[in-house]
Amino acid sequence: MSNLEESNIIDFFFELNTEDDLTKSKLQILEKCELSIFVKSEVILNIKPKSFPKDLLSISRICCLSDEEIYIFSQFKTFEFISSHNEMKAFSLLKTMLRNLKEQTILKVEQLKKKLNNPNNLNNSNSISNSNSNSNNLNINFEFELLKLNHFLKNLNYLKELLSIECFNFCSKQKPMIATNINNDQCEKNFFNWLKQNSINFAKVSCVDFIETGRGLMINDGVQIEDDEIIFQLPRNLILNANSARGSIIECVLENFLGSIPDDDTLLIVFILYEKFANPNSFWKAYLDFLPNSIDLCLLYDSIELSELSGIPLLSDVYEARQNLLENFELLFPALTEFAPDLFSQSYCTWENFLWIRSIFDSRAFLMRIDDRDVNCLLPLVDLCNTSHYPLLSGRGRFNVETQCYEIRSLSKFNGIKKSLQINNDKQEQQTFLVNQLFLTYGPYSNRELFLHYGFIETNNPYDRCCISLEFPEEEEEDFLNNDSQIENFQMNFEFEQKFELLKIKKQLIELHKLSLENNYLYLNLIPTKLLAVVRICVLNFDDIIQIQSKNSNNWQSIDPHQSEAYGKNNEKQALITLKQTLESVAESFEEFSGSIEQDKIKLINEKINNRIKNAIEYRLIQKTIIRIAINQIKNQLSIY
Repeated sequence: MSNLEESNIIDFFFELNTEDDLTKSKLQILEKCELSIFVKSEVILNIKPKSFPKDLLSISRICCLSDEEIYIFSQFKTFEFISSHNEMKAFSLLKTMLRNLKEQTILKVEQLKKKLNNPNNLNNSNSISNSNSNSNNLNINFEFELLKLNHFLKNLNYLKELLSIECFNFCSKQKPMIATNINNDQCEKNFFNWLKQNSINFAKVSCVDFIETGRGLMINDGVQIEDDEIIFQLPRNLILNANSARGSIIECVLENFLGSIPDDDTLLIVFILYEKFANPNSFWKAYLDFLPNSIDLCLLYDSIELSELSGIPLLSDVYEARQNLLENFELLFPALTEFAPDLFSQSYCTWENFLWIRSIFDSRAFLMRIDDRDVNCLLPLVDLCNTSHYPLLSGRGRFNVETQCYEIRSLSKFNGIKKSLQINNDKQEQQTFLVNQLFLTYGPYSNRELFLHYGFIETNNPYDRCCISLEFPEEEEEDFLNNDSQIENFQMNFEFEQKFELLKIKKQLIELHKLSLENNYLYLNLIPTKLLAVVRICVLNFDDIIQIQSKNSNNWQSIDPHQSEAYGKNNEKQALITLKQTLESVAESFEEFSGSIEQDKIKLINEKINNRIKNAIEYRLIQKTIIRIAINQIKNQLSIY
């Protein structure tokens, strides 16, 4: 290979620098797929590959897997597509790597140009002829290195173009949406004036109401969003987090009241409580006044609305969250109003306002790494963006240490449109338009997370799931817990010894294969192999073990329980029967409180219900549907035994 041909080779290093279980799983997957975090990709411009290298995309997808995607990873047959969220993360990672490589190469080019133009680069010599000769040789070397770097830059740019095509095709799956022009109220005018006063550029977007998603941001008509463009840039002083309150009178009073430095959450809630309701000169007033007064989070549901979740595990989560918040509130109030009545009045230090602030953070906060720690932040303007599986914005952005700003980039180039629509609706008073909404992504969340923290339900959510807890047979678990007393009384009989030994083996297998009895999931139309692996171990008996040992006498415990019939046909059948019985019990529990799937569908169609009750019914309907489909799938599998 000639020296110039070396510039066709682009080295990629996918950095996985943590030692957690998720990273270890990713490395194991890469190894099984014969892939590596070190990649040499060859780009020859005169040949011009027609698509972005598949190995780079595959590695990036694996490196960006979330915990949930790892859970169901064994279901995947190829690495062409895992999930929309994973695809977005993979594209973002590759864009960042190419951007960094380009910046590093441009810096080297600039340094070489300086050397070429610097006469001091001549080698010291006693003779003029030697000096000229050395100078010429040095210049030739510099010029050749410069040629190589420029050739390398062309390859990088071409690779970036190929990736841009992939990103555009991905983002184009999000179709234009129907929006209405809204009459800007005074709060909205004040907010956008406040942004202008603080030099925030939002010329490419406008705030409108979308029929499907509510208030959000549209890309203005005729505007061109460039590929990898910084769309929003918020300086540190416009990022509302606990640091905003550090050093304030609020922190000082709280520290005296508590007798210690307040934690981030407590400080921030009390700070916003004061800034929103008691400080007319607050720097944050325009932003806080612009935030929605009504949010459909479960935390704010009344007893009638919450009753629609009866029998669903989410209900206990809501009650637990509210109880924890109530305890935090009662630690502060009314004692704090008595401690500092000039700052904190009972008129606004109420449970309702406290709950509203918590709900604002649940539904709008961004977790960011700032000053070497993770901080919950409110981001004015950025938090107007709604979520999509095919967002135009790349991830959730990050805090740039060099610029001391929060920044979020575009994933692809895109154009703004605005097409007038005619809707036959007598009640429609506002003109409607078809526009491109500026989406980001909240994350790979199931409807449980969306309902609990964001206040909405997404139909056909690919991340939707139902949590299933498993357990060993009751008599085995009971004997295991009573083991100490049994030993002390020397009453251990042969039957108990067998049960104890069997349960011990099962627990060892669960640990060996990094499984768990808790936090197992069903997905719509998918029973993950990890869930089946746990059930296979749970129903193991000594006959199964004897049969396995006869075929695999050496280290039979290393047999992969994720494989179908890993422990034999009898074990597989019993595992399916046990899982079906477990799911039928869950289904009965759901329907005991809220009726059948068919009844829920009728309620959604026929009854006049508010949005909160509608969300609750839709959520429980999805949970029931996941369970019913899984039961039918298991019945089909059992039919062959």
